[in-house]
Amino acid sequence: MAKDDNADGGMPDVAVALSYEEVLTRLRNPAEAVETVHGWAEYVGVASEKPTHVVNGFCAKRDIQIDFFPGPDSGKMDILRRAHDEMGLDADRHIYVSDSRRDEVMAEKAGWEYMSLDEVRENVGWKVKEG
Repeated sequence: MAKDDNADGGMPDVAVALSYEEVLTRLRNPAEAVETVHGWAEYVGVASEKPTHVVNGFCAKRDIQIDFFPGPDSGKMDILRRAHDEMGLDADRHIYVSDSRRDEVMAEKAGWEYMSLDEVRENVGWKVKEG
């Protein structure tokens, strides 16, 4: 799906947030995974409990382009709420990808659909690091 399909009455715009701890750091090729998501999502971001400089450094070293990320001391719940309500992400669907029951509950409270890492991995072929 091209990003501008919705302008022609096609598929809805989608915002996707990936858990830094539960998804990005566990993937063999996180840059490729984010690039894949950019192919069908209007907005791609990262939610994390880590400080902003940690997430930004990880993404910069791997040339990962993201549209939204944690602010100082914001945490996952805050970034999901801000991305959904305040950042102007004009998306019809908001999907949060993680790998924990805690994150699933948090996503639902923040108004995001939850998808597990395993579900996404099976659908798009992401490879997880061994061990």
